[in-house]
Amino acid sequence: MSRCKPNSIFSDFDQALKNLFAAQLSLGRETLNLLGLACHSSQNLIDSYCPPVSKHCDIPEPCWMPQKIGEVCCTLRKCDVGEICLLISNEDFVSHDYQIQVPGEHGKLVNINTDSFTLGPKERRMVSLKFAWPKDHQVSDPGCCEKDGYELLIWVVGCNKHYLNWHIEAGESAKPCCYELAVADKPDYTLHWYNHFQAYRPCTTPLNKEG
Repeated sequence: MSRCKPNSIFSDFDQALKNLFAAQLSLGRETLNLLGLACHSSQNLIDSYCPPVSKHCDIPEPCWMPQKIGEVCCTLRKCDVGEICLLISNEDFVSHDYQIQVPGEHGKLVNINTDSFTLGPKERRMVSLKFAWPKDHQVSDPGCCEKDGYELLIWVVGCNKHYLNWHIEAGESAKPCCYELAVADKPDYTLHWYNHFQAYRPCTTPLNKEG
């Protein structure tokens, strides 16, 4: 026979201890459930910013690198004319000066209707670049690594630098060569998480300049 009465202090202590253990166990289960939901939500957040295929966030090119407009290929006959129209927009809130440049040995074959101008905030302008196939061009017999034609590089310099590759090759029959491309020139004022991983590293010294 028990010496302690059912309503004794020891019996009350045992019951309180059981209730405490039960409460802690219930709290632990709820904590695990919340952690599971948090992990699931965090994974969804990561997947929304990172491609689910690679499971890694790719670091893009720095915003100060030249931006590619695109690549255009044309087939022309002798004396044919190809034209590219660039719709240049200043997306900034301040004015910018713009220059259109076609460097290289064949740059002089491109006729630019205006190669220097200023655009105010949100203004835009159409620039025409025409290439006329030279009359004195001699058709060559190129090797496997060359084609009979011209490789042109067009630069649009404003707030940022934009470039376009224009390849023109010779053909027995001409194909329409008239393209309109949009160039949205805008600064990047956003501080991205990957800016910390981008640093300016100049090119190595050319071999002919090494001591």
